[in-house]
Amino acid sequence: MFYIVDTTRVREGRSLISTYNHTRDLIAHLEDVAKRMSGKTRAEIMYDASDYGYGEDDVHGKTFYDYMSTNVEMGIVRADGRRVRCNIFQSEEYDNKTEFGQ
Repeated sequence: MFYIVDTTRVREGRSLISTYNHTRDLIAHLEDVAKRMSGKTRAEIMYDASDYGYGEDDVHGKTFYDYMSTNVEMGIVRADGRRVRCNIFQSEEYDNKTEFGQ
């Protein structure tokens, strides 16, 4: 499971934390967060990110995620409920590899 701390939406003085089972759903939420944070679309943000050395965005949003992760807390939720800030795409690769005992 993946999580995102959405500082653009606050309830009772706390940022909302959303969880997702699929990376595509987290990326869709991240697009909304980015729009509220900057007033720009994902495409506009990635155009600006190219000035900082980021490559073109891919269909799965890996580059977009990497760029946005500097300002937005995201990661995985472990089985015990603890949130771990990490790269969700690398985690997903690890979880789906039999050589890692999964």
